[in-house]
Amino acid sequence: MHKADVGEGPPPKEELIVVPHHKVSTDSDNNANRLVFPGPSYALADVEMKQDDDGKYALYSTKDFAFGERVYEFWRMDWPFGGRDPIDMVASNKLNENDLTDGTIMRLVPTECAAKKDRSGHFLFSGWDLLTQHSCEPNLTYNDLHEDEEDEWQGAYATRAIKKGEKLTIDYNSVLWDRSDSRNADECNCGAGKCVGTMMGFKVCT
Repeated sequence: MHKADVGEGPPPKEELIVVPHHKVSTDSDNNANRLVFPGPSYALADVEMKQDDDGKYALYSTKDFAFGERVYEFWRMDWPFGGRDPIDMVASNKLNENDLTDGTIMRLVPTECAAKKDRSGHFLFSGWDLLTQHSCEPNLTYNDLHEDEEDEWQGAYATRAIKKGEKLTIDYNSVLWDRSDSRNADECNCGAGKCVGTMMGFKVCT
């Protein structure tokens, strides 16, 4: 039993527990499907989910990482509930002090978060990895864990040394092809020295 089952709003319509291994909003829409999903601790990953200074949920390192070191791994799958609608991802049971409180709700909008598309243009779901925010000078990059191109296991690797407590970022323009359907991608304010001024994706930046 999760607190979300008896909390405010509708009960979860589906509970999905997969091999462990979000712009994100915390306001709740009663019409959005809820998805209970295990946090990083279930994957033995040295990262945590928490709100940044702007109130947005993000991923943070809980230890130092060296350049090239694998920070975490994750699995991509079809976007839940059959498509592209926003979902409320609900924090699962709290395993350690870095986990969010059981029942914490995070709004995931596929066009606004770090959701990749498959070859057919369908959004893919990667759980808490979707909380990685954009930077034109990111500290993470993705790579396949296995040689099989059809295998959806991915690894997130440090592009430079990462300090404990640092926010984890990815370059949307390198890993996402086309974000023209995003409401917030036409400008970038990441503050990086080499900021390109947009988060529209690789298609636009080339």
